[in-house]
Parts: sequence; C-alpha cells; structure tokens
Amino acid sequence: MKNIYANILLILFPILLTSCAVIDTSGLETADTIPKGKIKLAIEASIGTELLFSAEQFEQDSLIDFQESAAAAIGALNFGFGLDDKSDIHFKAWGSGFGGIGFRIFFKTKFKSKNENITRAIAPGVNFLKYDGNDDTHSRTEDVRSFGFEIPYIQTRKLGKYFSTTGIIRYGFDQLLVDSVINDDFETKEYSLHRIGIIGGISLKFKQLPGLRICAGVEVLSPMNDLYSYSPIFGFGIVF
Repeated sequence: MKNIYANILLILFPILLTSCAVIDTSGLETADTIPKGKIKLAIEASIGTELLFSAEQFEQDSLIDFQESAAAAIGALNFGFGLDDKSDIHFKAWGSGFGGIGFRIFFKTKFKSKNENITRAIAPGVNFLKYDGNDDTHSRTEDVRSFGFEIPYIQTRKLGKYFSTTGIIRYGFDQLLVDSVINDDFETKEYSLHRIGIIGGISLKFKQLPGLRICAGVEVLSPMNDLYSYSPIFGFGIVF
C-alpha cells in the first residue's frame, strides 16, 4: 500500500510545477481532531484557485457573470498538533511552482455531538500568499502578496471502522496587493475577493498504514459587485 501511495505522488509531482498566485482551496480536513500531544503530517496534492487571474478577470470582463476562473495544481504539507481532547492547531504550506508559495495557520475545535458517529467542527485560519512572476512576452513583472482568512464548517460521519465521509462549507476573504512593472512603467493595484467553497470528501484509515483522503467540490468567487466566477476543487492527501 505504501508503494502505491509513493507511485501516485511521483505521477502528480510534475503537474505541481506551475507558477501562479494560487491559493489552496482543498478540503482534505475532517472534523476529527488530533489527540492531545500527538502530531500528524499530511502530504497533499490538489487544484487551487488562481487569485490574481480571478481578480483581473472581473476587471476585464465586468459584464460577464458566472464564468469559469483559472485553477492550477499545487502541492502542500500540513503539520498538525493536538492541543486537548477537542481542539488542535495546524500549519500548512503549499507551493505552486518556482514562483509561488502560500501559508496557512488554523485552529480546529469540535462541537459536542449526541451522535458518536457524527463530528462537527470549525477551523478558522489566516492565509498568506506570495508570488513573483515574469512575463517576457509582454515585458511584465509582478510582485503579488495576498492576506486573508477562512472560516470552514466541517461535518464528518463515520460509516465504518476505516471509512468516513466529510462535508465542508467555507467562507474566505483575500486582499491582494499587486506591484507590476510593464514596459518600465510601475503600477500598484489592490483587489478584494470573497470566496465560498462547498466540498465533499471521503477518508480511509488502515491499520499501521497512512490514511487516504480525497475531496471534490467548487469554489465561487466574487469581488462583491454582483458578479461571480467559479473554479473546481479536487484534492488527494496521505496522512501519517
């Protein structure tokens, strides 16, 4: 089983070498928290939303509503630490190639549940994204910084000893600062993007083997001017 996971990661690795201002929109978390004092590491590959393209898309196509936005492949590492019996903290880092990198810190806490097979949680966190890009065709360089936050609601249902399903509804906000040099002309722009994600996922946990998680969904974006775009969500993760 470990060899299968390794082969999948080797196949996915080449597609991760893209260079974009991509934010991690995967929903590979479950509502379960890490036991107190324990550590978990997850290796993830997913499709993320390209924030700069999405923001400029609204600016250029201001009369076109609900069009598909850009997305790109990313790879991520998620490090988690259990704080107590109902909460944990995570640090996540992702890369979208040689020019883009992002970070997220989030805190997850569980709600009380009368049904032992259903777990509910929220996992608010903050994001930072950095991208430095060059477009030789148009003599353009870009320095992109994005600051934002997310508030996901997570519900996990156990369907067996080794199998569970998860649903996530998430709100996110991103503030982009873009410094561009186009043909020796300097320009600074700011964009605000609101995001809503709807995600479903499955989790498999085997004895003495890493766990497997898969998710799929859609991310809807808007600069709050009555226009919307969307991008797909797909992710694959191995939890150690």
